[in-house]
Amino acid sequence: SGRRLVAFLSAQGGVGTTTVASGAGAVLAALRDDRTVLVDVQAGTPPLSALQGVHDPHTVRRILSAPDAATPPTAPGGLAVVDGPSWDQPLERSELGGLVDRLVAQHTFLLVDVGDDPTDGAYAAVARCDRAVVVAGPGEIGLRALEVALSRLDRVNPAAARSA
Repeated sequence: SGRRLVAFLSAQGGVGTTTVASGAGAVLAALRDDRTVLVDVQAGTPPLSALQGVHDPHTVRRILSAPDAATPPTAPGGLAVVDGPSWDQPLERSELGGLVDRLVAQHTFLLVDVGDDPTDGAYAAVARCDRAVVVAGPGEIGLRALEVALSRLDRVNPAAARSA
């Protein structure tokens, strides 16, 4: 019940954070009548719009700067998608706040793909989230990465860490 901001994060690249976030978003979009949006805050990653089959991609900055781009495009399954920033212009904390304020008015679920991004925008997403999903790989390295991710989450958002 109510609106939710869910951050998907990891402490190690290549473990499937984007895949898990995309899958959760697709399921929510398919099973619910309300709206779900998946936002990539990682700088320089492949565009979510290409992975989801969106033909008129919107980036975070396009949504923030253009009133006509306030509603992000949806993938064929109904999931709205917003691409992340370029690698040389990561998001600032204030930009993420403006984006969240704009998108949460239109969507019940705001899913944020943070991955292992250490930038201010990613930090702000984790700080504002209601819930967090930590994605880790297998084995000893995966266990250590999980511990690091949970420690980071606990420092930034203790309530979300307890529910991760």
